[in-house]
Amino acid sequence: MIIVVKINRCLAVGGNVAACAYRAWRLGGLITNPTLRNRFKYLVAMNGYNVVGVFCIRAVARDPEPNRVQFDLTPINQDCYNTIEDLIRRLNQATQKTRYIQGAGYIFDDHFRMAGIEIPEINCCQFENIELVEASQIEQKERPKI
Repeated sequence: MIIVVKINRCLAVGGNVAACAYRAWRLGGLITNPTLRNRFKYLVAMNGYNVVGVFCIRAVARDPEPNRVQFDLTPINQDCYNTIEDLIRRLNQATQKTRYIQGAGYIFDDHFRMAGIEIPEINCCQFENIELVEASQIEQKERPKI
């Protein structure tokens, strides 16, 4: 359902949210497993426990650096942002799930269900399948040096 990317350090040195969130560690399953990849439509950028960005994932690519994935992200509208932000806030209140994510991690539908959180119908992303593309096909964003 949702991929969470922690961008605390990048934001601290002046990066913008999209540039900080478009690359992440520890998500290699998105490259090798199309079934897993297509379960995730949303990327949530977090600074500490705060949601600072929500995007639709259009495509993923293997990053030139080992164990990294790049995302082709598109912004979502404010209503969708608010809905997903509320889901993450409620999950954190119930389980502190994002506290234990280091760098990046997956949040599955089951995480919400086990916490007793009903997931509303969310159709904010028009991409049915998340494509696997070459890194050269994803717009490279300038990230600050950390």
